[in-house]
Amino acid sequence: MAAVEFRQATQADAAALIQALRALGEALGDPFAADEAGLKKAMGRGICHGIIAEARGMTMGVALFSPVYSTIYGGAGVFVTDLWVADAVRGQGLGEMMLTEVWSRQVKAWGACYMKLSVGVDNAEARRLYQRLGFEPAETETTMLLTRAPGRAGQGRGKGKADARNKSGGKAKKR
Repeated sequence: MAAVEFRQATQADAAALIQALRALGEALGDPFAADEAGLKKAMGRGICHGIIAEARGMTMGVALFSPVYSTIYGGAGVFVTDLWVADAVRGQGLGEMMLTEVWSRQVKAWGACYMKLSVGVDNAEARRLYQRLGFEPAETETTMLLTRAPGRAGQGRGKGKADARNKSGGKAKKR
């Protein structure tokens, strides 16, 4: 693999991020509802951040992540929502390098003391990578998802993208 450089993604990178993350969703068979305008808006508000790995002017990897805070860990953390590595360099250590880059930057920026991610139960390759890096299954947690306003069943249903995706039969997979 050629020398890789990492840089912080900006709103100007939204199209490239969407392209890479759409490829990830397609490879995993996941629904994909994100768009360039929405990602730019989220990045501008500090809701999500990205790191881009480049070699010879080409995007080789993308990590999308958000800040979280835990009273259990007593500090800020990093939730990696998406990690994509180009097929041409898969298996050459870029996934590990990207997670290391995210970690080191967010320790400096936010004082992060933990990193969290989700991985599909059927994604054995990714699970092996994450476990080799020291990630452990969160045996004491269950991920709960809400795509509408909270309340009793059938009340206050939203009309957001996630809601539409769920109505169409698409199932969200953990990455």
